[in-house]
Amino acid sequence: FDYTFADGGLYATGVNFSCFTGSKIIPFSYVNDDYCDCPDGSDEPGTSACPNAKFHCLNRGYKAVDIPSGRVNDQICDCCDGSDEWDSAVECPNICEEMGSKWREEIQRRAAVAQKGYAKRLELAQEGAKIKAEKEKGIDALRKERDELSPKKDEAEAKKKEAEEKETEAKDRHRKAWEVHLKGYAKRLELAQEGAKIKAEKEKGIDALRKERDELSPKKEEAEAKKKEAEEKETEAKDRHRKAWEEERDRKKQIKIVALFGMLDANSDQKITLDEVKAFKEFDSDNNGEVSDDEAKEIPHAYGSALSTQPLM
Repeated sequence: FDYTFADGGLYATGVNFSCFTGSKIIPFSYVNDDYCDCPDGSDEPGTSACPNAKFHCLNRGYKAVDIPSGRVNDQICDCCDGSDEWDSAVECPNICEEMGSKWREEIQRRAAVAQKGYAKRLELAQEGAKIKAEKEKGIDALRKERDELSPKKDEAEAKKKEAEEKETEAKDRHRKAWEVHLKGYAKRLELAQEGAKIKAEKEKGIDALRKERDELSPKKEEAEAKKKEAEEKETEAKDRHRKAWEEERDRKKQIKIVALFGMLDANSDQKITLDEVKAFKEFDSDNNGEVSDDEAKEIPHAYGSALSTQPLM
């Protein structure tokens, strides 16, 4: 039970006093007689007689507080106004005004801090609203820019499609030209072989004529000497001609091989890989849209023995 002098209206002076719980009626002179008569302790709000009661410190000028009645007149100052030691040998000074002054200063300080915090909050809220408005303005500008760029995007995509179509056409023309070039090179090789055959046949006829000439010559030794001299000159001429022809043939052939090799060797590592050959859609012999490994491996054999000696990995 918590009964204190704050409940002063319940302690009106009279002949008798009724315990707050109504459990007992005692003479009013028993109130605060330092003896606990009521079971609820309501008859001793100003003494320490009842352990279950509380003493109310008014503490005028500071904060009122309730303390257990057992701490009343215990020679220890619990109330700042000293009212808890009203009947003890200890004199407690009233320091409530001093404590209240410090407490009020602290309250004012906290209020000032709170006021500054509130002002700062308002300031930050205004700044936040301003930033939000600016961002929304920026978003509107971006939306407007997006709407303005949308037609340009469609136009760019149309141009891209047109460029891709032109690129496809150019690749087709290049592939056809490459096929014509390769066919022309194969034809030149065929004509060179036929020329060598004709030359051999002509040389064979020349040998027959020489033999006939030797048989008909009245001056065999002279004819043989002249023949020998003529043959030596002819041999020298043939050697020069053959050497010059072979050098020219090899030079042209090497130029073509180097050019073809350079086109196939995309990464310039002096090696032709399957992937490099497969990159040329011109070698798609079955026209299925891609160059298979087998198709790629046929390229060196189809376009020259010199090219086929290059590593195809």
